[in-house]
Amino acid sequence: MHSPRKLRVMLVHSGYRRSNPSGENRVVEMERQVLAEQGVEVSEFIIQADQHSTISQYLSAMLAPWNPLVARRFKRHVRTLKPDIVHVHNLFPNISPSILPQAHAAGAKVVMTLHNYRWFCSNATAFREHSPCYRCQAGQLTWGVRFRCYRKSFIASLVAAAFVASLRRQSQFIDRFLALSQAQYATLCQAGIATQRMRIKPNFRPPPTRTPLPWHERTRDAIFIGRLDEEKGVLALLKAWQSMGAQAPCLDVVGSGPLEPQLHQLLNTDPQLAQRVRLHGQLARTDTMNMLSQARLLLMPSLWRETFGLSVLEALSHGVGVVTFAGSGPDDMVKPQLNGLRLQLNPDQWGPTLLELFQPTNPTLERWGDHAPSSVDQLHEPRQNARALTALYQELLS
Repeated sequence: MHSPRKLRVMLVHSGYRRSNPSGENRVVEMERQVLAEQGVEVSEFIIQADQHSTISQYLSAMLAPWNPLVARRFKRHVRTLKPDIVHVHNLFPNISPSILPQAHAAGAKVVMTLHNYRWFCSNATAFREHSPCYRCQAGQLTWGVRFRCYRKSFIASLVAAAFVASLRRQSQFIDRFLALSQAQYATLCQAGIATQRMRIKPNFRPPPTRTPLPWHERTRDAIFIGRLDEEKGVLALLKAWQSMGAQAPCLDVVGSGPLEPQLHQLLNTDPQLAQRVRLHGQLARTDTMNMLSQARLLLMPSLWRETFGLSVLEALSHGVGVVTFAGSGPDDMVKPQLNGLRLQLNPDQWGPTLLELFQPTNPTLERWGDHAPSSVDQLHEPRQNARALTALYQELLS
């Protein structure tokens, strides 16, 4: 008697530079591993940004809306491997929506995880001029070109807007969209994706690098982990630190990005702030997790509507409570007064709340840390998450 044939899944991803660590790259790799552990036959069609020469990168960027060269490569790949499911993570800029009709023609069902807001936003963050922006949500993509939203360049924004338009045209070949959180789901529904075509499938947590440290062994106060962009709220957070003066707890900032020189300059001109804030730059994941496990609190002051927030999940897994700016993806994980706080205030006004939390006699942070690991939803466990994903695949195939 023959055993049933394995489910065949092809993961498709336009990878980000390895020199600029990406949560999406990590999610794709982790998903590949857990699907394989569940007995799924996993193949890949991945093009990394740093595989190309400078000229090739320029050509790929210009072909981001429709890349016939990649489409031909993909056609050969998909017809040789014959996957049941083509699971797309990112198409911009090195793959393009040109592969979607090829996947459909090969008889595969197509699933697309939307890790950001590039379904309607040229810049993918729905953030402009210091605040969230939804002008293009209804499909009026000319705003993104007019305001030069992508890399502050007219040409780059035109190409990015053309990619969005192309993706929306080819969306007829996408059988199911996956959002990462309730907040992202609501935003994408408002941007025109029908609710019956979309499900919420959050990311899962990587295995913790260690068991939570006992509270008395923790040597760090607050920690920020993320890209140093304006939308991540790190500048606003440092304003809150300035407002607290000498009473401020110590803050470790882990990450790199365009604001890094500005943050160094700010510390150089404010000696008191420099005593309370440490900039570590980009660290290896092991070093980052070691630092996180020693902290009493993770801060996620993102000003844009985060789609998920992997560092929040990692913090909770390591027994670290979280304070986040309310109204985005981490709301699904941060349970007020159980494992953290969701603040309505802008991060530059967090000072009084943080001072109260770090009072030596205040037991709140320790209580959050104690509850954090058990507060993580079962769907964020790798096996449960993989089972939910394979069930979604089977639903499409039935």
